[in-house]
Amino acid sequence: MFQETPKYVGKFFDAVLGERTGFLSIGSTAQSSLGTCSYRFFSADDTEAISAHINSLPKDSQVLFGLGRLENIPTEGRGKSEDVYAFSALAMDIDLHSEKKEHQNLPRTIDEAVELIQGFTLPPSIVVKSGTGCHAYWLLQEDVVITNPDEREAAKTLVANFHQGVNQFFAPTEFDHTQDIARVMRVPGFVNLKEPNAGLSVEILVMDTSVRYSLEEIISVSASRSRSKKPFRIDPPIGKIGELDFDRMVDGCKWLERSISTKGVINHNGWFATGSLMSLTKDGNERFHAWSAGSPDYEYEQAQAKYEQIDPDKARRTCSSLAAIGNAELCEGCVFAGGIQSPAELGESGMRAIHASGQQLPVLTAELWAAIHVKNEPLRIFARNGLLARVNEELGLIEVLDENSARHTFARVGFWVHPSKDQDGWGSHSLPNVAIIKDALATPFPPVPSLKQVTLVPVLTEQGKILDEYGYDSDSQIYYANNGSGKPHVFPNATSEDAIASAQWIKDEVLGDFPFSSDSATAHAFALLIQPFVRSAINGTTPFYLIDKPVAGTGATLLARTLCYPYMGRDLPAKHWVASEDELRKQVTAHLLSGSNPYFFDNLEGKIDSNVLASVLTSTIHGDRILQRSQDVELDNQATWIGTGNNPTFAKQIARRIVRIRLVSTLADPTEATGFKHLDLEEWVRENRTEYIEHILTIIGAWANAGRPIFSGKPMASYVSWSQVIGGILEFAQIGGFLSDEEDKSDLVAESEDQAPGFIAEWFEQFGEKPMTPKEIVANFVDSDISTRFDSHSEIGKATQAGTYMRGLLDRTFEVNTLTGKKSVRVTLKSRKWVVREVKTE
Repeated sequence: MFQETPKYVGKFFDAVLGERTGFLSIGSTAQSSLGTCSYRFFSADDTEAISAHINSLPKDSQVLFGLGRLENIPTEGRGKSEDVYAFSALAMDIDLHSEKKEHQNLPRTIDEAVELIQGFTLPPSIVVKSGTGCHAYWLLQEDVVITNPDEREAAKTLVANFHQGVNQFFAPTEFDHTQDIARVMRVPGFVNLKEPNAGLSVEILVMDTSVRYSLEEIISVSASRSRSKKPFRIDPPIGKIGELDFDRMVDGCKWLERSISTKGVINHNGWFATGSLMSLTKDGNERFHAWSAGSPDYEYEQAQAKYEQIDPDKARRTCSSLAAIGNAELCEGCVFAGGIQSPAELGESGMRAIHASGQQLPVLTAELWAAIHVKNEPLRIFARNGLLARVNEELGLIEVLDENSARHTFARVGFWVHPSKDQDGWGSHSLPNVAIIKDALATPFPPVPSLKQVTLVPVLTEQGKILDEYGYDSDSQIYYANNGSGKPHVFPNATSEDAIASAQWIKDEVLGDFPFSSDSATAHAFALLIQPFVRSAINGTTPFYLIDKPVAGTGATLLARTLCYPYMGRDLPAKHWVASEDELRKQVTAHLLSGSNPYFFDNLEGKIDSNVLASVLTSTIHGDRILQRSQDVELDNQATWIGTGNNPTFAKQIARRIVRIRLVSTLADPTEATGFKHLDLEEWVRENRTEYIEHILTIIGAWANAGRPIFSGKPMASYVSWSQVIGGILEFAQIGGFLSDEEDKSDLVAESEDQAPGFIAEWFEQFGEKPMTPKEIVANFVDSDISTRFDSHSEIGKATQAGTYMRGLLDRTFEVNTLTGKKSVRVTLKSRKWVVREVKTE
């Protein structure tokens, strides 16, 4: 659910006002009767006046707006259908079942109503809870403009037939029949005061402003009120000259991809077939010559003469005819096989018919893939490590599709139909077929672009460029999402002086009030801040950022949030440490499925040890089985791992992978600190996020402009690429102290980390080279500290634990103190007995 903030209400009006021509009517009342509304009128393109008026109205009032924009301001009333000049969306009022409507077949809850209407062939772009029901909006690709009486009648008919088509689709459910093009709708963020449900909020439930429909699509699902429901034509699209997208054909057809890669060096039949398909595009002639010129036999006049011989009626080469020319193996296993007859169909735009029945499952699934291919522009559906996924633009996350979310997504890529039994080429509307959806989800290599990361900010790619254009970047496989929060400016000519100034700004404005223990701690705070912006440029794993301090209240959690807010654009979710390896593994898998956002363990306590955490800190790929699916997956590990705590300790395998940000207050009670530059730092960061990001990007951009110099110091073990990139950036911006505390982590290692040296010393001192069985070890060391490892309830269990522990020490060498000096001893196994033997040195 969306928050009814000015941002989202503004986005709502941006969508429904289209080209913003004409006048917008806005009515408001504090009474229950809508007849008491007082209306004001605004030029539809005066966004400031509209926004100011909306924001000035009491939130406990009823507020409405005219969906049809007016040609002139009416002398009285809110305007009639004769006054409407243009509209940019179609809308329906979806009521719920009530005592007054007990004889009507209506949904009983808001959730049921939303799920129902989203199952329509053309799912709505926006759904608003109206208080007592829902308002559904279908955004149009182009405004409907009315300039004469005939166009007015046509507009009325369009709306009436669309409503009729929706009602026929959902029969016997009875929906709204109000078809007035001058109708008014409720504005989100206010209330519905109609009795007996006075005070119910009006809220945006669904909003995807990228979902827009052509008038042809609207008409295709409409039905005249004067005739009964009939089947409609479901013939496949016919490619026409100048209408198709050749690049989209090539993206879907391996045969064409191979042909294009030859740069014209191909047999005559293949050359002419490729040219025929090119002729279906707007720039086909130019494209044909640019491609043919790669052949040593190319001559413009001869090639042009051949091109002019192409028969438009035969230009749509079939898949079978292309395979017969050669390279037929490329057509084997094609996911579109049976769903299309020609690659030309992949160059179509708009929505295709998807049969819900009537064919073998592979053919039905191929039809779905063809529909996805032509409708997936702008890109909405991706492959994420072999799984199908979509982008959550609001949160900047990857959402892996399951059966439910796939049904929701696939319902919007084409017309799901049942073929007519009596009329070939005709059919009727259908809900998506779950069997087809499951089959598509199981496709080994989905024919959609691969997606590694979704970002809400410009980032540095692996190729060394700052990605600052919204949308999908095929080179980096990163999607830069636009959630309406604003686009930071990237300074392409940033210099080292700019980088140094930006680093100083961050120190002064953001980090200045934190009690960093050293320059190293400050440098590592910068490292944490910058890492998400350059993660793709780091080849390998990254360490664990620990923000630790001696007492609570020093600001560790605040620092973590402050450093991560620029990249995420929202508060950093806090996770609590779980001792269960299985549960931690599930949490890590779920997080990596969603993308590469920072993962934050808050308030770590005691000794932290985990093979799962150690693995994600050393592995670029995380393997696991997905919950509720019998499917293994391998995920790119691009996340930033963070933790805070009051002097936590770690197993050695974790401690050596930590980058430390130590905070030490000079006060006994850090919460008594005063004199902060920004009293509410988090609020200040929210308000100044864009400037904050621009300073980060200036540092990164200047470093990239200088050739991306690497860190001159000693890299951290196991993290060479991370050290070179992050250290190089910090060094370039003259931020000192990076990795200068590498030798000072002894206090992070738990004291009881390794009991083995003391245990072996005790053994050799008391028993020398006496062989012992696991059972004898348990008995001989019952009073030793090592006995805590042998805590089973049975003697057999304790002996098993002792044997397991000893196997971990096999062939290890230890130094022990004896009366005659230090000696080296080694743990050995002979005849099922353990022996600590002295190692003789020459």
